[in-house]
Amino acid sequence: FALEGELEARSRNWAGAASAYAAALQRQPVTDLAIRLHQALLTAGKPAEAERAAADWLKAHPKDGVFIYHLGDLAAAAKDWPRAEAQYRAVLALQPRHAAAMNNIAWLLATQRKPGAVAMADQALALLPDRATMLDTLAFAQESENQLGKAVDTQKRAVELEPRNPMLRLRLAQLHIKKGDKSDARELLQALAQLGPSFGAQAEVASLLKSL
Repeated sequence: FALEGELEARSRNWAGAASAYAAALQRQPVTDLAIRLHQALLTAGKPAEAERAAADWLKAHPKDGVFIYHLGDLAAAAKDWPRAEAQYRAVLALQPRHAAAMNNIAWLLATQRKPGAVAMADQALALLPDRATMLDTLAFAQESENQLGKAVDTQKRAVELEPRNPMLRLRLAQLHIKKGDKSDARELLQALAQLGPSFGAQAEVASLLKSL
């Protein structure tokens, strides 16, 4: 039944996929199938059924942090910041050392300009040090709390860890501009412009170069 659901999903027959995943879940109640069923119902345009499926699963498995994290990701993708934060905090209540949940909460706090973003990002980084994604979030949090100097230094560390990640370099250029370091920003942006179509944010690069 799980294989049938996967094949239906590949064919974009989401209603059929949901039906197959539901049959599989009845026979083997595991998180992966619960997530696939929930996602298939949402993609099939059946949000009420998806909500019921999620509620039923959590009623039977209230401590399933993986499923709750999945709900947080969906809420974040929909830009429902309060709901996403609540879901990630629920994960932390179950798993206090869940670095990814901490990192996502920090990003949400920074996005909403709420206090505590830097402290949360620091906790996540302490659990998973020298991770570019964690440093990127910390830099964003520092920026949101008007710590531009620290944000630039943190983003530079992220770039050093993943020098071939153009998005990290773009973020560093943006921070340089905000701090007033136009020459450093221009150097980064010109290098990004040379990447051509292989970097999908060329419109942003061009716009920033023009602003300089």
